[in-house]
Amino acid sequence: MWHKFLLWASKHYLRVRTRQRPPRPLAELDVAAVRRVLLLNATALGDWLFSTPTFRALKETYPHWQLDALINPRHRDLAAHKPHLARLWLYPGRGMALLALMRQISREHY
Repeated sequence: MWHKFLLWASKHYLRVRTRQRPPRPLAELDVAAVRRVLLLNATALGDWLFSTPTFRALKETYPHWQLDALINPRHRDLAAHKPHLARLWLYPGRGMALLALMRQISREHY
């Protein structure tokens, strides 16, 4: 029952936030003005391994970007050795810890 409430609350939160501040079209994105990027990869090991070349390519293409990643805690040791990532956020799973993490990440203005 709790997970259904969290799913409903997440959908409601995103709906309200999207109305307050609609996303801009990517064609209008000023890449030079971007400073921080959050890469989401809280999935399985294979997804992590196949996405790691993307981190290097992004950092080489946009060296002024600070690349942070949201990862599965099981992959922390692998991610710690990636010089292109400035900060690692650990996916806490479902529950109140996830809501707290969402608040922290929203304060960082990615």
